[in-house]
Amino acid sequence: MPQSLGEGYREVKTHQIVQILECRERNLGCARRVRYTEGVKVYIVDDASFIRMICRYHLTKAGHEIIGESHDGLTALAEILALQPECVLVDLSLPGKSGAEIMREVQQKYPHIPFIVVSALDKDVLALTAPDVGYAAYIRKPFEGSELVQAVDSLQAEPMRRKHG
Repeated sequence: MPQSLGEGYREVKTHQIVQILECRERNLGCARRVRYTEGVKVYIVDDASFIRMICRYHLTKAGHEIIGESHDGLTALAEILALQPECVLVDLSLPGKSGAEIMREVQQKYPHIPFIVVSALDKDVLALTAPDVGYAAYIRKPFEGSELVQAVDSLQAEPMRRKHG
């Protein structure tokens, strides 16, 4: 039982929104994608909370699991090394440690962990500043949720695929 009218209203409203979206999908004939394998365990590193929220929304909706997230490079590095996710989404411009530094240090210890770079910076910046780091995909901000999901999904098909700047 909700503690206040506000909490109950939010609960009902959220439930109604989900019902409306499900009904709309049925009426439009949208085919839901069925996932037969477990989703990828993803760690998100971006200093912008709204980008982390967008990534979390699209990836969880697609069946992937967000096992951690951080807004700075130092925290991210420690948590990635401890959690060993199946994929890391990383921005290049971060406080504390850059995305390229995180990639380099993690790849030295765990070369099997793929990185998907999500950045407003051009891909050439990474090639010039860190030609030694590898990444599975490079997504330029702003991006479509489907582009992000496709990049993570592709890791299940080709887990060791790695590009270099």
